[in-house]
Amino acid sequence: MNRNVLFEAGYALAKNKGLLFAMDESLDSAHRLWDGVQLFSTIGRLDYHGNGARLAELVGANLAMAVTSESLLTGLLADSKPQQMNAVFAPTVPVRFQAADMLDKELNNRGSIQVLASGDDLGLAPLSYYAGEIFRSAAAIFHFMNPDRSRAIEHNARSSFLAGFAYGWDRPVLMLAESEYVSPLDYRDLLFNYTTAAQMVRHVDDWLASLPLKPGSSRRLGRLAMELDLPVSSFGQYVAENEDSRLDDYFLPTREFTSLVQGEATVFVGRKGTGKTATMLQAAADLEKDRRNLVVKVKPTSYELGGLVDLVGRFDLHAGSEYLLNNLWNFLLSTEVASHILAAAENNPAGVGGSPELVALDKRLDRMGVARTSDLATRLEDMVEQIHTRSISASDDRELREVVGASLGVHWFKDLHREIREAATDQYRRIAVLVDNLDKAWERGANFEATSRFLLSLLSASCSVRARWARGRWVTCP
Repeated sequence: MNRNVLFEAGYALAKNKGLLFAMDESLDSAHRLWDGVQLFSTIGRLDYHGNGARLAELVGANLAMAVTSESLLTGLLADSKPQQMNAVFAPTVPVRFQAADMLDKELNNRGSIQVLASGDDLGLAPLSYYAGEIFRSAAAIFHFMNPDRSRAIEHNARSSFLAGFAYGWDRPVLMLAESEYVSPLDYRDLLFNYTTAAQMVRHVDDWLASLPLKPGSSRRLGRLAMELDLPVSSFGQYVAENEDSRLDDYFLPTREFTSLVQGEATVFVGRKGTGKTATMLQAAADLEKDRRNLVVKVKPTSYELGGLVDLVGRFDLHAGSEYLLNNLWNFLLSTEVASHILAAAENNPAGVGGSPELVALDKRLDRMGVARTSDLATRLEDMVEQIHTRSISASDDRELREVVGASLGVHWFKDLHREIREAATDQYRRIAVLVDNLDKAWERGANFEATSRFLLSLLSASCSVRARWARGRWVTCP
């Protein structure tokens, strides 16, 4: 389970070589690391108890099978997508620290590239998922952690293997590591040790600028002949977002899906992989078939949610933080819906100017300093930073409420809600706001009290805006 050996193993697998993993399972450290990496269940291993003669016997018995085991790579890539020339494979580290947050932010804010596996903790998904995402990418970035950090040994081992796989597929590979990380000789030339987060971001920017990334996709390279004689060739991607366009082919409506489409349920809870995102995506697609529905999908990243929860945790003033959260969610949801209404109107021949209600809504956002072209992530980050800066001197709830009110333009909320209602009345029968990824803030080491208040405030704010947008109609809030 050495990092250099894992890098070479990943490289060999990408080159479609027969692969035999041999391990002295009598070593507790090796056994724990094998269990911790959790990627090699489809490969298997040869246990030789530290006995060289036993190892030679096992290799001899399995060599012929390994040499002809082309089905391993074929099976891993059976459901992979063609290479996308603007896609960068960049999985997230399992522990949040400043450099990791800055890297996620830098990549996710680049509109010219699509980041694959962002927000996915390596090891939770099967090897086929990561192999397919690497094959689909045009470049790969791996972030290695200080060995003293929690879960660093397992993460660095997985990253070594997957970096070797990416390198074997001739993908440009950048390996980043904290200064305390000592690189094996095998990939030392590919790795950049940084001392500060800013230095790391500059290096990533320079590296990305040197790549020939471009929009679109190239055809499959044809290196593998994938002929599967199975009645079912795929059970779906591990991450639902990766096959948004294919969910219709196999999605089975569930009770949760039906209640979501009919507006009977507000919250869905489940472990990773239980279908929350798939249900949300399919419900959005189903609702969008009716042009009388305005569907707004909200998917904040772990970086953005972490910043919001961190902001809440800094306030000892319990009532003040509740006021902050309720009004911040009110601001985010309302401005996001308003932006979608105006963006949809731009597709009509008359545009925004064809309706006085749309013009009024457009002017309202302008007065509030909200750019229609900005996304929710940008508005959230700007507001969190602004409120934090202004609230440093706040000494009580009253002063904090004044800071929040001035930053968010709370005094404009009543007019904003009325103008949203008037602009949407003639065009839409229903406004459906679907929020996903909220579990990204619920990770190991998080401030659970602040996280709980953060989630509760979203429920409270969603009920509030529903009541204001549906003025004159019967609205129930669970």
